[in-house]
Amino acid sequence: MPRLAALGFPGARGGMLDLCADAMAFFFVFDDQFDGVLGWDPARAAAACQRMTDIVHGALPGPGADACSVAFADIWARSTEGAHPGWVARVAHEWELLLRGPGPRSGGPPPRRPGRHGDLPAGPAGDRRHRPAALPR
Repeated sequence: MPRLAALGFPGARGGMLDLCADAMAFFFVFDDQFDGVLGWDPARAAAACQRMTDIVHGALPGPGADACSVAFADIWARSTEGAHPGWVARVAHEWELLLRGPGPRSGGPPPRRPGRHGDLPAGPAGDRRHRPAALPR
């Protein structure tokens, strides 16, 4: 995963590269859980996504939280440490749109900013490139 992260984020070094690799690994694990039973249960899938949305809006996983919530909270904390509040709010909103996904209320895919892709690794994860001064070195 670190090699793949280094290819995707060629300027990342040290802690920044670790963060990118951890985020990419999280995306694969989080996404893959929807390929099984969870993907066929809309209520459980929505709850899993809501837990991640809650994290980007300040909630912390409690005792007994699932591994994805704990991992995502760690990645979110490292991603936002020292970041400008406006950047944090924008990326939290993008995560919320991404995690909501297409559904009966929206009638189609969530809106995207021009030039963005709709999959996890290329969505809000790519925003790490836009705040290199605030990322761990």
